[in-house]
Amino acid sequence: MQYRHKYLELAMTAGIWLSLALAALIGEFLSGTFYLLVFSASFAIASLASFFGAAPAVQLILASISALVGVAFLRRHRKRLNTQTRARVDDPDLGQRVEILHIDEARQARVQYRGTCWDAEVRSPRLTEGQHAYIVGRDGNRLIVDTTPPEENA
Repeated sequence: MQYRHKYLELAMTAGIWLSLALAALIGEFLSGTFYLLVFSASFAIASLASFFGAAPAVQLILASISALVGVAFLRRHRKRLNTQTRARVDDPDLGQRVEILHIDEARQARVQYRGTCWDAEVRSPRLTEGQHAYIVGRDGNRLIVDTTPPEENA
């Protein structure tokens, strides 16, 4: 009888953690921020720990650590994504067409753009002198050009 009571207690605790995970998952579907998805996964990890008989303190520690790691990962990923998006939005030259005037062996080129010559890095090995290319990025004052506009590269 004691064994059955202990199993019921473990299942109840695991059920509470799973209920929290489900509630966070439903909240994630409504908000779309991915942070609640991290908490849902953390609650599920704590539920597994509970099911395998871990002490409540261990369950809380596992849930906390997994939530912190997940949130840190999301913040780093979002920061990188926002930087790329901001750079794409802030640069009006992206997607503009240029004419290749000269290409050397190292795939460095001179291009005609906005009435003057610019240094450029050529990404596509198919580009030759006299062809047109599109600006897909920038490295300081050096343009990065390719055969397709940046929307098609993404």
